[in-house]
Amino acid sequence: NRHQIEALEVIFQKEKYIGCKRRKEIGEELGLSERQVRP
Repeated sequence: NRHQIEALEVIFQKEKYIGCKRRKEIGEELGLSERQVRP
């Protein structure tokens, strides 16, 4: 079902965004620069 796939993609993008944001926050807590935090 195409609609289901699109919904899953939206959820995946949101999870990815939240993951990046959280990683950045954790990095700042640890006193790391953004460059070190990024994969």
